[in-house]
Amino acid sequence: MRTQTTTNESTEMYLKTLAELGACEAPVAVAQIAERLEVSTVSANEMMQRLDAQGLVARQRYKGIELTDDGRAIARSVTRRQRLWECFLADHLGLNWASVYELSCRLEHATSNVLAEALANYLDHPETCPHGLPIPEMSGKLEDADGIPLAKLGIGRIARISAITPTETHIYVYLQERGLLPGTTVKITGIAPLDGPLTLLVDESDTFMLGQNVAQLVLVVPFSAESEPAAPIETTLDRLRPGHTGTIRHVGGNGALRQRYLEMGLTVGAEIKTERVAPLGDPIEYRIKGYRLSLRRKDARNVQITTAS
Repeated sequence: MRTQTTTNESTEMYLKTLAELGACEAPVAVAQIAERLEVSTVSANEMMQRLDAQGLVARQRYKGIELTDDGRAIARSVTRRQRLWECFLADHLGLNWASVYELSCRLEHATSNVLAEALANYLDHPETCPHGLPIPEMSGKLEDADGIPLAKLGIGRIARISAITPTETHIYVYLQERGLLPGTTVKITGIAPLDGPLTLLVDESDTFMLGQNVAQLVLVVPFSAESEPAAPIETTLDRLRPGHTGTIRHVGGNGALRQRYLEMGLTVGAEIKTERVAPLGDPIEYRIKGYRLSLRRKDARNVQITTAS
């Protein structure tokens, strides 16, 4: 195992951007890369020439740029570091969901492989980041993200948001303010003509319009007609029955108490399941993010959730 990264920050930034734009599957236009990184097309093209000479990308004439196997390996290593930092910043430091992508991008280039694996061990090897995207394994293996773009869902269909693809902080803020987070249930009730905005019903309560470009960033898993859920029930965690699963919508408490909740993984959007209740009704054992957590009933009452039943 390498103890330090051997590529410079600029190379890593371009390779990860290519991966996020889909260059693992199909060629990406140089203009797309330049727009995403906010650089000139000339600068992006010069960098592609250098990466091509290093064997990290392949240039497809009239089509665009693809990652080679070596380029893909580096991109996934950077993505692993970045998404592990997202988990730490959101789940352990309690930083805002919308801000952790940009912050973790600053940390990814300064993180050696040894530090990344120590971080993974500390976090108990999470499988997804706070935005719902899979975290590459140390070997470089990366599972596909679940779901299809919300823009392709179709009128009348109901789906659960599974992930938000990488984007800018102000767009994450926009989605967060509208409750469009992993675990949220959405339904398309209308689509304006000429690829106009979608009209969404969110968690059977809030209705608003969302542009097609932003809807492409939101991945959803559709429910089958037989399994479409009833309207979600809002309640507190202490009332979640054994064997049932809920989604955390709000974490109460102030100061040290709320910080303790965040350190235990009780973050907005996380799914939690009641495993069992002690014979006298206290404490209650839950499963969240792959591990068991025991809470007193009075503490669980500070956590608000939604559940299908």
